[in-house]
Amino acid sequence: KNVSDEIAQVVAKAINDPNAGVKAQSLWFFKDLVEKNQAFKEAVQAAVQGMMDDDYDVRKAALELFEVLIERNQGYAEALRVAEETIMSKDHIIRSNALVLFNYLIDKNQGFENAIKAVMKGIIDPHWLVRQAALLY
Repeated sequence: KNVSDEIAQVVAKAINDPNAGVKAQSLWFFKDLVEKNQAFKEAVQAAVQGMMDDDYDVRKAALELFEVLIERNQGYAEALRVAEETIMSKDHIIRSNALVLFNYLIDKNQGFENAIKAVMKGIIDPHWLVRQAALLY
């Protein structure tokens, strides 16, 4: 094991902290590691968990983490699963985040059919933020 693997394991525990600020910070830390091409596996798991969090800042940090993971061809299946689950949320911000995640996947030619279905629903969503996110494609 190298030092970055050990650090990643420690930081992965922080995603379970009861404080939203600590969770978000752990996701930003993973983003830094991923940008250095390290800790992909742990970062994908943290991003999935973060996208399901109740806190807006944690979800935003997780979305940013997924962006850098997908740019590096990591976490496609997990991102698609999260996007498919979160597009059904009652919360309009979560639905708009799901559409942004679909957009990242489309940029890498992943999940296209599912993304198109989500966009079609998003365009007629009752909330303007979701409609706007759907049109980012």
